[in-house]
Amino acid sequence: MAKVWFFKDGKSRTYGETPPNRSLSDCIDLLRLDRGGPWWPEDNPPIFGDPEAEASGANKYVVVQVYKEEADTGWTLGFYLSSLTPQQAFDAFGLEPPPPGKAPMAGL
Repeated sequence: MAKVWFFKDGKSRTYGETPPNRSLSDCIDLLRLDRGGPWWPEDNPPIFGDPEAEASGANKYVVVQVYKEEADTGWTLGFYLSSLTPQQAFDAFGLEPPPPGKAPMAGL
């Protein structure tokens, strides 16, 4: 299983509810996840933009957290960056994004 997160620029990466787990195969197919793409270790999640700044603006990045059971299939434990935008990720999973002004879930 894997977890899909939305990240912002700045040190407060995500907020909202904890997203449900998704199958890694769905993440690979629907989010165009690439084993050779940008990756961060499990104990050091990515920070985008200025690492000292407070989180600002809308969620910009789709990050998939790969768990140990998937690491046994040739994926490295940690975080992978999808090339999709959050809107494209919602569309890929057939979900509606939260309405403007409502705190979005941290992920899918």
